[in-house]
Amino acid sequence: MNIGGFLSNDSKFGKMMTKIGTIIVLNILFVISCVPVVTVGPALSALYYSLDELLKEEENDRLYMTGGTINPVRVFLRGIRRRFPASLAAWLLFVGIMILGSVNLQICAAWQGPMRYLSSVIAMVMFTAFAGFALVFPVLGRTEGSFKDAFRMAFETALISPLGTIASMLIYAVPLIIIRLDTVNQPLYAFIFCFFGCGVLAMTVTKLLMKPIERIRELNKAQEA
Repeated sequence: MNIGGFLSNDSKFGKMMTKIGTIIVLNILFVISCVPVVTVGPALSALYYSLDELLKEEENDRLYMTGGTINPVRVFLRGIRRRFPASLAAWLLFVGIMILGSVNLQICAAWQGPMRYLSSVIAMVMFTAFAGFALVFPVLGRTEGSFKDAFRMAFETALISPLGTIASMLIYAVPLIIIRLDTVNQPLYAFIFCFFGCGVLAMTVTKLLMKPIERIRELNKAQEA
């Protein structure tokens, strides 16, 4: 058995380890960038941008060449810079809606009579905000354009790929629910998500939404032409 060939960048094992190593580095960069909390949006957008670049290089068979073209640190920092204002605004908007919605739900629960039904409207707004959160950051990571354009493309993505949208929401929600309920294993979950879990989940969402987002980009270019 040729050990050198087995460990080379061109072997299946070498390609797999290169990809895993890149995702781990991106995951750690993402976690570090989220420490200030207010920067979660730009960090998430940069993570999706970096994973999109990783998949594009993989498709073009350039990722595994000697001295490959993906430098995870450089690509991640570029991803933060390119959409920082828009992703920051999207994150603050989402957090604001969820905080105000939670407060209003508690207020509505204390009311009597028909006003209590207002909680259904508030819950719907929060659900819509969560759906937007699940879509807008993959869009910001993959496309150019304004803050408004990103939300429009996220809405269009939801229309043409409802199953992908639901799956993306579940990918965000299910781990959070499990972590909240399984208090015994929370330290283990913390290790997993700090080391590679966030990158794996984001990669799954990227693969789910890559084709719908690209389809919308092509349609928009055709309309502008």
